[in-house]
Amino acid sequence: MKQHTLTLAVLVLFTIGLSFLLYNNNETIELKTKVPSKIRSSYSPKAVAQASAGRDSYFFNMLRDPALNKIPNGIRSRELAFYASLPKESLKSGNTEYTWSEAGPNDVGGRTRALCVDNRNSNIVIAGGVSGGIWKSTDKGQSWQLKNSPNETYSVTSICQDTRSGQENTWYYASGEFSGNSADGTESSLSGYGIYKSTDNGETWSLIYGGVENNPFDWDNYTDYISKIKVNPNNGEVLFAAHAHGIMKIYEDAGSYKLTGEIGGLYDYIYSDFDIDAQGNILAVLSEDSYNTDAPAKAPGVYYKAHNQPTYSQIDASSSTFPTTHQRSVIRIAPSDATIGYVFTHKGGGNVSFHKIDLSNNSLIDRTGNLPAFDDSQGKLGPQANYNMTLAIKPNDANFVIIGNTSLFRSNDGFATSVEKDYSWIGGYSSNSSFGQYPNHHADCHISVFDPINKNALWSGHDGGLSYVSDITQNTTSSTFMPWEDKNNGYNVTQYYTIADINIANDDRYIGGTQDNGTPGFTFNETTSSSKLIGSGDGSYCYLGENYAYVSSQNGRVIRTGYNAQNFPLSPYVSGENSNWSNIDPTDATGQLFINPFVINPNNEQVMYYAAGEKIWINKAIETIPNFESKTMQGWSAPAGLDVPSGYTVTSMSISKNPAHIFYYAAYSTSEVPLIYKVANSTANEASLTRTNISIPEASSGSYPHNIAINPQDANEIIIVFSNYNVPSIFHSIDGGLNYIQIDGNLSYSVVETDPSVSDVSIRSASILNWEGKKTYFISTSIGLYKTQLLDGAETVWANTAPEKLGNVVCNMVKTCDLDGKVVAATHGRGIFVGKPSVGTSTNSNLKDNPLNLGVYPNPSNGTFKVSIRSVVSDHFAISIFDTNGRSISKQTFSSLVELNNYQFNLTNEPTGIYIIKLYTNNQVYSQKINIR
Repeated sequence: MKQHTLTLAVLVLFTIGLSFLLYNNNETIELKTKVPSKIRSSYSPKAVAQASAGRDSYFFNMLRDPALNKIPNGIRSRELAFYASLPKESLKSGNTEYTWSEAGPNDVGGRTRALCVDNRNSNIVIAGGVSGGIWKSTDKGQSWQLKNSPNETYSVTSICQDTRSGQENTWYYASGEFSGNSADGTESSLSGYGIYKSTDNGETWSLIYGGVENNPFDWDNYTDYISKIKVNPNNGEVLFAAHAHGIMKIYEDAGSYKLTGEIGGLYDYIYSDFDIDAQGNILAVLSEDSYNTDAPAKAPGVYYKAHNQPTYSQIDASSSTFPTTHQRSVIRIAPSDATIGYVFTHKGGGNVSFHKIDLSNNSLIDRTGNLPAFDDSQGKLGPQANYNMTLAIKPNDANFVIIGNTSLFRSNDGFATSVEKDYSWIGGYSSNSSFGQYPNHHADCHISVFDPINKNALWSGHDGGLSYVSDITQNTTSSTFMPWEDKNNGYNVTQYYTIADINIANDDRYIGGTQDNGTPGFTFNETTSSSKLIGSGDGSYCYLGENYAYVSSQNGRVIRTGYNAQNFPLSPYVSGENSNWSNIDPTDATGQLFINPFVINPNNEQVMYYAAGEKIWINKAIETIPNFESKTMQGWSAPAGLDVPSGYTVTSMSISKNPAHIFYYAAYSTSEVPLIYKVANSTANEASLTRTNISIPEASSGSYPHNIAINPQDANEIIIVFSNYNVPSIFHSIDGGLNYIQIDGNLSYSVVETDPSVSDVSIRSASILNWEGKKTYFISTSIGLYKTQLLDGAETVWANTAPEKLGNVVCNMVKTCDLDGKVVAATHGRGIFVGKPSVGTSTNSNLKDNPLNLGVYPNPSNGTFKVSIRSVVSDHFAISIFDTNGRSISKQTFSSLVELNNYQFNLTNEPTGIYIIKLYTNNQVYSQKINIR
């Protein structure tokens, strides 16, 4: 069951760099060049009853540009354009090609705001994940197919069909989730890339309006954040609700699409919504939150425009019941009665209102007092602010209303009377305290869609994907639930944060922490098994050990569980499988991150390292903790010698395999240079622990060290990853952190600084694979998975891997396995992908680097020296020399071993100090240091 947390108010500033006129019927709306600072999102997403600001600060710190103290607005559209320019290659190791597979999970789903049923054939359903793309089913959700190209945007927020006769094969979708998606951080949202259109019934899609603009630091396009799109069935006009403006309209003119205003004004309304009935009458609602009182286009409130009228009129403008302070609202017209509508409003502070709209006499009827108010926050509306709001009216009954927030409810009289718990509570969390979530229905409800043909059937989109029921009118009791069907049958839009290490050759078990959906586990070996929930909440770090599996959830809660007879983790949430779980995180630990790291020592799985604020907690007998602990201090200690300075937080940890037990960890400060530490004797007693500061002088202040990758065959080779936008992001060391070279290469922010047509990307993790005598470096990023076999400092070329499979999807973590050559990518929106060598799945028999006996002499040197190789592996060699800042000093190529061995290098004009010599041959890189005195 997902645990929710209360977040602090978040200030979001918007700068719009546009200066043209929009014509709204007879009104002219000028787009100004500076947005007032009061435009803000007053409540961060998922704000609920429990007090914690950790979620927002975690993702904000992880991604922000430290110099600006913000995540660049519109960064998603910029990096998608940048993605198109980057090299793309299939993965191979030597001559061995890799086969990539979409592993799953096939039955988990992910947050869904976009959903539409074909009005001619209710077997055809099109849905969209907020970071998972467009999916189509032709069998009512028994199976799904992805209909995006991997190069298109995956941020889908609304879908609609042109329902006019003869036009039903035309569909549109909009992109850009304004709040809630940790892929780009909760304080910046997951910006979109415009509006897409299909003319072949959802099979293929093309961008028709929007896309990249000129400034990566500005929110500079109306189509960056769209909450709704719909076609007017009267005239075919396409309307959409744009955050920070109101309702917009696009239309085709001379073969291109143009934009005009419908109702609203720039900066006037951070939220808006609308609905259109079959005759083309429009209901709209404009938020008061961030309302521009200086030059308003319209006063906040509810508006109506008849299909035969040119302008909007406000409904019941003098109403004393409609809230004067209000944020997001959702509004609907009854399909069976054009004189009736409803508006569901979040007022702020977790408070809501609900009104029936009587269009026959221009009035709002307050029915807020009859809304559900059961039990704790899960049984009422409003506990998560305006992050999740849904409203639907039965097509043939204007009084039958579906309304939802964290949970889903119904009324058969439009909430004219108070609702009864067992009848009204039909989804989300369970109305029965013996259950967590409602059977086959997930908490956090975003969209409800009635079947246009079977008018009793309802589809529901939520944080767990999709659910369906064939008769929403049937009775329910305290023990008889609405019989929802899970429709995540290959709807693979799961949003991963992490994935477990791979410690066994040809292991087909996969577990990873996900947003909203805990830690699901499944097996994949050409086919995907059903998944099992191993951990709850927002899943975090995890580990598959020999005797136990470990999974964690938000804010550092760690569960240890055993295995069944098939060596698959037992689930504490499955009846009969909870026989040996225990909650083992240290009771006294404080300061944990929302996604809080822990690591198990792979050389001794009794040892766990647990990060908590400024401290590292260590337990050397983690397997001896008794079962059924709710928290414990047994075996835990926090050596003072490992503490990081006040104001820092430990953010990443890693343990070496060869040689064993070397412990690396990193710490973050909002304004200081990040700290990197190395503990060579991490298994020693507390008094004997020795720590070395191996921080990176070139790292930007405020950079967030998100990942430390260690070469499993050489603990002195490490890669440090900083995940922020617009900072030096990837640093490589071959001497255990004594010296570093920046290897951002063609993904470097320095490219962005000199060319405003490109964008920076967020690097999330790295991994080093040794396979068949070759070494391949991988990085996961906000625009896919990348690899190289040649680290060349600032000239490193990273190529997008498996572009036909992963494309530009956000990839949060990559893991590799030297034992079988496997590469696993955990994406935030498309589940897990697995790359395997296409020739068999044998165990790697050559884990060591090919010894070249590479030597440099004399060393130290006065500036002149020679490079020596005694093993002939090629007839072509290249030598590059770098200083410790990654600056390329010299490059030479040689056509024979004799030529190389006889060549004298000369650095007498360079400053004294340490230099890195890299030899490139046969697709491999070998390094040595030289000290110039």
